[in-house]
This record gives sequence, structure tokens and C-alpha cells, in this order.
Amino acid sequence: MKLLIQTFTICLAVSLCLAAPSHHHDQVEGDKTEAEHIEREQCSHVHLDAITEDDDHDLFAFRGHHYLSKIDDKYHAGTIESAFKGLHDDIDAAFSHEEHIHIVKDDKVYVYNISHKQGEPHTLRSGYPRSVKDALGLEGHIDAAFICPNVHVVHVIQGNKIYDVDISHEPPTHTEAKTIPYKHVDTAMCNANGVSVVVDDDFYHYQSPAIFVTARILPEKQDVAKELLGCDHHVPLLEEGKATVPLLAERLTRELVEHINKINNFNQVLSDVMRAEEDTQNSEPKVFTKMRKEFAKWKQQLDSKAVRLEENLQDEVEEYTHNCRGKELPGFVNYRTFENIVKKHIQEMEEPATELLKDISDIVHSCVNNMVSSHFEACPNLLRAAKEPIEDLLEQEHGKALENL
Repeated sequence: MKLLIQTFTICLAVSLCLAAPSHHHDQVEGDKTEAEHIEREQCSHVHLDAITEDDDHDLFAFRGHHYLSKIDDKYHAGTIESAFKGLHDDIDAAFSHEEHIHIVKDDKVYVYNISHKQGEPHTLRSGYPRSVKDALGLEGHIDAAFICPNVHVVHVIQGNKIYDVDISHEPPTHTEAKTIPYKHVDTAMCNANGVSVVVDDDFYHYQSPAIFVTARILPEKQDVAKELLGCDHHVPLLEEGKATVPLLAERLTRELVEHINKINNFNQVLSDVMRAEEDTQNSEPKVFTKMRKEFAKWKQQLDSKAVRLEENLQDEVEEYTHNCRGKELPGFVNYRTFENIVKKHIQEMEEPATELLKDISDIVHSCVNNMVSSHFEACPNLLRAAKEPIEDLLEQEHGKALENL
């Protein structure tokens, strides 16, 4: 019960704290058309996390929780987790090679089979994710990575250094670091036209990686949204009054109210579960019903053990008296000896008790995860913020319970 209440409390507190939208705030998916999602990703001036183009000239751009793709000259926008299983937000780098897209997130490299159908998820290759060390032969944070068509050398940027990594070898090999004319690069990509290096909401074009590394004069900067992502709405938006402060304030206020209502609904469901009054679907048992069944099984085990203990204890005492009795008078047993005999029987229940703990934790975990997912599926920030502390709390409480056992 304590674990259930603490889990609900933590989940609620984090959800409330992160309800306000940020630069790349959660969108209420049902209120926006596909065209509006695409326009948002094309024309946003929030910097890109990564961008890449594959051999079929299909484009993938990543920003925060969302991505923009251009497949067969048609754009599509969506959340990263809906298209790339295992990833959620803020990726570090991406590059495309031989019908696969390689994505670097923290110290892991994920490789996906590219789907060329709009909106269809990309499947994670077997054996991935792998560590950056194993996949690229490098250590430390990676800022950007790109690979040019028909080669096997990935150009990896860390700060103001660039490495050429040959991924045709296993393990991969890399050259000595070279200095680039930038203190920091957000992302970069290479295609038949050359290398595009993205810094903030601008990019700089070079004819080849070699020219990029050796150049000391920056080329003319170009607009990422317009030239790379196909945005053509900057001026019309201003002229039509769609990019004004009052409109933005109205939109943020509306979305904040929607978030608050969503959290209030979530709070009500949590309260119903804690009172064992939740609505169940398809005759699904309530949480407390599931827990009660597990404890009933545990009670049966305890009762059975008590009966066996009563039957066997006298025999064990007599066996000890016959084989190991010291100075004790006949019919008397040393207290420590008796304690050790009973302790052995108690220890036999440790494994079933641990199994019960795991089963109850799984019930609570599944219940809360299902509720969080159903309420915040369209709000990745709230979804992730609610799930992470649940995992931490369950692990913490599970450890404490094991210590008590």
C-alpha cells in the first residue's frame, strides 16, 4: 500500500511541476492537422539536434521530441518515439548509410532500417543499441556526424575537432583529430551537393569534407528553415498576424489550460485507484483485487508452512537431542539451538517472499504506467517526466524491501 501511494504521489508531483510548456512544448495532437505539424517543424527557429539525407535523397531532421521527414518529396512530421522505438528526444547526431539511419543518443548508437513509407515506424536492427566506443571507436560526447554518398567513412565532430571513422572495419578505425573552423556545431549532413554545417538556425555549405576542414573563411550563411527544410511561410505568417506576441500568448494559455485539465483528470483517476473505485474495462480486475489475490496465495504458503513446521519441529528437536545434545538435561533444548532450527524454516520462505514483492511491484508498475500512457500519450514531456520517477521509486522501494527481507 505504501509503495502504491508513494508512486502515485511522485508521479503527480512531477506532472504538476512540468505542466507549463517550453520552447518545444507538448502539442495537443488532436487539435492540429498534419499540415500544421509539418509547418511547425519546417519553420521553427529552435536549433536542430540532427539532420541527415539517405541515398534515396530522403531527408530526416530531428528537434527535441519531434522529427520531420521528406520522403518522395512529401513531408511528414511526428514524435521521435512514434517512429524510432527506444528513442524519445534530444538526440545528439544522425547519419544515413546503406539503407540504415544511425542515431547517436548519449553514449549509445541506434541503427534503424529505413522505411520509405510516410508515417511507418523504422525498425531497430538486431544487436543495437551499441556503445559509441564499439560502434564508432570513439569516447565522449558526440556533437554531430555525417557520411557522404558511396563511402564508408563517417565524419564525427566533437567540439572543434573532427575524426574520420572507417566503419567498414570491425572494430572501426579513426584518424587523428583535425581542427574545424567552428567552436561548436549543432549538426551536419553530406549529400551529392556537398556538406551542410548547421549552427543555430543557419547553415554553411562546403563542396566537400576536405574543404570544410581546411577552410579558414566561412561561406555565406543560409537559412536552415527555408533552404533545408522547405519553409516558405516566414513573411506570410508575419503579414497575416500569425506570428504576433498576442497570438502566441493566446495559444500558450489555451494549451496550458488543456494541460491543467488533462492533469486534473489524471489526478481523479489516481484517487479512484487509491480508493479501489476505478473504472475497469473488459472485466479487468481492480488493482487492489489483483494485489489481494497475490497476498491470498502468500497466506496459503504461510499456512502450509506453519502446518509442516508443527509436524516437523518435534522430529528435528528429537533428532538434535539424539545426535548433538551436550550438557542439557533430557527433554531440554538450548534456546539458541531451537532458534537456529526455526530460523532455517523462516529462511525457506525468503524466496517466496521475494517473488511476492516482485509480483506486487509489477502490478503497481503496470497500473501506473498504463494510466500515465493513456492520459499523456500526446504529451511526450509529461509522459517521460511521469515515467522516469516511477522507475526510480520502484527500484528504490524494491531495494528497501529486499533489505528488510
